Amino acid sequence: MEGTHYSYAGLQYVEACLQQELELVLFDCSGSGVSEGDFVTLGVRESEDLEVVVEHLRTSRGVKEVALWGRSMGAVTGTSLLMQP
Repeated sequence: MEGTHYSYAGLQYVEACLQQELELVLFDCSGSGVSEGDFVTLGVRESEDLEVVVEHLRTSRGVKEVALWGRSMGAVTGTSLLMQP
């Protein structure tokens, strides 16, 4: 997960993850990058986007473990999801 700007700095880790045979999901939260939406909430609502992605992975792909990597607002988004009860 990236911050509020369209930079994709995390792409540098894709090759290393694929070499380890890890499945990857890269996405833009609503209002960021090339996603629809007019504004960002700096991680507050974006954690809801992330929750939908994680739930989709669990229910439709059978994924049991998820590792998150985020930078800037992406880090806040991941942390916000992990802090939910």
